[in-house]
Amino acid sequence: MKEIIEQPSAWAKRFSIPSPVTGRCLPLTHIPNATLQLGAWGLGVALQPGNQRVHLHPDWECYAVSADRRDWSIRSTDPSQPMKAHLRIWAPTKELPWAFKSTEPGTLLTLAPEVFQQAEPCLLSLTLPVYPKLCWRAALGPVTAISSDAIQLYMNPILPERYE
Repeated sequence: MKEIIEQPSAWAKRFSIPSPVTGRCLPLTHIPNATLQLGAWGLGVALQPGNQRVHLHPDWECYAVSADRRDWSIRSTDPSQPMKAHLRIWAPTKELPWAFKSTEPGTLLTLAPEVFQQAEPCLLSLTLPVYPKLCWRAALGPVTAISSDAIQLYMNPILPERYE
């Protein structure tokens, strides 16, 4: 707690996650709890790409792709933030392939023209797995550095004894 009081800005930076797509950092306090009902994948957000190329920030890498190229598993290369995320393509058509792995630096994938140029938008879901110590569960409310049990457990505090 001493560090939180004396160096609040440095402490808050520990809980900033660079977006795999934009590279911009957002503190956890600004991440909304948007549940996509994706089961074991966890919680995340839906994205509508503005063009056929989906970019990947240099601090992230792709480590697995499904055979139909619908599911893309990415992870942070920053050792201080061992994060994993899952990107899924929700195409308005059934014709495969929906995407192609890109060889260009900074580009994760390129959506197929048949997928991107439809009247109905092609959505991508970006989800974070639910971790036991640091999680984004809607039941916990908005994640904040002060009030969230998940953050407090992550910081290894001395918890008061609970009386029943």
